Amino acid sequence: MNVGVLVVLACLASPMLLVAAHIRRDITHNRQIQRSPNSVANIRRKVAAERAEADAANAPTEVLPVIHPATAKEPTDVLPAVPLPRQHPYGSPAEIPPHPLPQPDTEVMARVLYGLHHLPPQLPAAARPRRPTEHPDSTRFPD
Repeated sequence: MNVGVLVVLACLASPMLLVAAHIRRDITHNRQIQRSPNSVANIRRKVAAERAEADAANAPTEVLPVIHPATAKEPTDVLPAVPLPRQHPYGSPAEIPPHPLPQPDTEVMARVLYGLHHLPPQLPAAARPRRPTEHPDSTRFPD
């Protein structure tokens, strides 16, 4: 390598190394300040803890009733019986005979089947559903 290239690389790398060293020194300095007992963050944390303790000590208390477990001699409360299923007014569904469906007209069925067999492979443009374009902000429909 050429000596000139090395000098240029050293000139470019030295400011970056100085900046990295300065950032490292600043981070360690901030950590030392945060660890000190007289830092603002530690004082705020202590004041918040003291206020929380005072609020808990001065909070009104509610006395809840004490529930003792039932002994074996005491009778337990019996739950009410479950109501029977509702009676169907017209009998159960199994008892109702199914009504046979009327047979469709054979001529109409033949015409429907003929039309289904002879559908065009592609629907005309008027019968196709319109979809928005691929762009999500577009309100225009493609033709």
